Amino acid sequence: MKNAFKFTYSLSDEDVLSIVSALPLVTAYGADSEFQQLLNANLCASAAKKLLSRSNDFSPNELRVMAAAVYAAREFLAGRLSVEVDSALASDVLRHIFTYNHLYEVFSPVMDHALSGLDT
Repeated sequence: MKNAFKFTYSLSDEDVLSIVSALPLVTAYGADSEFQQLLNANLCASAAKKLLSRSNDFSPNELRVMAAAVYAAREFLAGRLSVEVDSALASDVLRHIFTYNHLYEVFSPVMDHALSGLDT
């Protein structure tokens, strides 16, 4: 069993808005199964609620979906993520481009920890 990952970074207001803006990209991209898609949608909703209420009590799965959102935003902005989104979402994500570059480094350990279990 993997050890729990401790996320200790203090998110700024801009970080929060950036992550919340990117969460819809996770569900827009889709998942391998209907169950995983539903799980991702619920995790995105839960993470957004906690982010907006400034709670920092994130479950490991919420941290993973937040990290996936940051990664998806960077890939989307670089033209490497092909998803259909409306112009309002695209504009909102673009508004936070520099914050995603910063958050990518913040969330790299989260993704590394999540992916470490796939090497078994």
